[in-house]
Amino acid sequence: MTAEEAREIIGTRFLADPNFSVVIDGARVTFDDVSPQRLKEVDVAVPPYGTAHLTIVDTLKAERTTRQHGIAWRVNNRLVGTPSWIAFDQERVLDGRKTEAKRYQIIVEADFLEDSVLHDWTAFIPESESWLATRAAVHEAIQEYLSASAAERRQEAKESVRENLSDSVSKLSPMGRSHWNEFVDKVVDSCPSISTDEVQQVASILANLELSKSKYGLVQRLHQMKPGDLDELNQILVDWNVKSAKIALDEIQSRLKLIEELDLKLRDKNSDEVGDLQPLFDRSLWVFGPEFESLEFTSNKGMTEVIRSIFGSNVKGSRLRPDFVMLPDGSAGFYSRDLYDAGHEVSGVARLVVAEIKKPGVPIGSTQKDQAWKYVIELIKKGFVTKATNVTCFVLGSTLDETDGGERKEWEDRVIIRPMSYSTFIQRASARMLGLRDKLKDTPFLKEQGIEGAAFLEPPIPRQSKFNLRDQVRA
Repeated sequence: MTAEEAREIIGTRFLADPNFSVVIDGARVTFDDVSPQRLKEVDVAVPPYGTAHLTIVDTLKAERTTRQHGIAWRVNNRLVGTPSWIAFDQERVLDGRKTEAKRYQIIVEADFLEDSVLHDWTAFIPESESWLATRAAVHEAIQEYLSASAAERRQEAKESVRENLSDSVSKLSPMGRSHWNEFVDKVVDSCPSISTDEVQQVASILANLELSKSKYGLVQRLHQMKPGDLDELNQILVDWNVKSAKIALDEIQSRLKLIEELDLKLRDKNSDEVGDLQPLFDRSLWVFGPEFESLEFTSNKGMTEVIRSIFGSNVKGSRLRPDFVMLPDGSAGFYSRDLYDAGHEVSGVARLVVAEIKKPGVPIGSTQKDQAWKYVIELIKKGFVTKATNVTCFVLGSTLDETDGGERKEWEDRVIIRPMSYSTFIQRASARMLGLRDKLKDTPFLKEQGIEGAAFLEPPIPRQSKFNLRDQVRA
């Protein structure tokens, strides 16, 4: 920065008090150092007392506070009181929160008020007629100048925005252009503190919204947000791009919906359609552990047909549900991952998951684990499962047998049979989702489905049977 540039900047801020002197490189800073673009001089007639001379200094950019800004009154080259937007009678000339209050400094020279100054030069004599007339005339002139200046700046801002975005706006329909122009006018007129660049950014977004499919749905949602939520949204867009955030949130949404749907069905003790759960388990193998997260796990219809043959072709649901087997006390699904040889050709099954779901009321014990082991034996006999295959059988039910509900291993530990209660399965699913089920229980995608997230976090309270007074008295 050169000395000339420094003198100009300082000249717009520190010259209200003539007794305060600033010197740069031996040269005193004066209003002569301020460019005409930043300086405006206005004479205000106050008949019959005289003429007040106003020097209006514009910093061109609003600062953080009103310090070094306001109205400074001078008489005979001496400062009266302190510069401020609040007059000596506590009348507020300009709201300190407005942009203009942090941008302008106005020096009023009125030597004809010498007899109206208090002896300590802190203010003017309140009842002085010359002072009252001068104050009214000067304040009116300041308001007129600020209003005209603001209107001029607003018009320049509108023209600048329209010129810079002319290419985007030209693609809009006539009605869209009308909406856009109306928006620009209202924003610039209603929000003077917004800079031209900021208005242009918002107007550009609006033009893009006019061209988008969702139109103003985004604006409506932004309007409903609290300031803190807007800050959080801004931080999300700083850390993520929209596409990556959408991919992550879609996956979270899909899994949370899956957990809620499973939780509803698993809690329904009167459910007759246990088979309805198997399609959900097709998409929830990740709950059992990270080793089952792979997309390579798919329903194995060949294994399903083998197991179905054990129970006969006329078992209820066998034709309607080809991906799993309907059992008298539940259903079973088979999900496998291929094994590849050295030539990268499929040579069998590397991993098999058996998901057996028992109807509510069937406790999981040795009998149920034996049944899962029989499935695997049958698949070994048919050649589907070899010693190169690792098998995990999950047997799920509402309760576990307290005396025999532990894990079991077979066939030299190649086959693991794991009983699991429905509640444990849901808890494990929530844990695998990093506890987001609790944190996101009020998300819109749950409420849109008529789901109250909090209801899933608390088990339903069983209804009491009707109170029979006669039985109680008899007891």
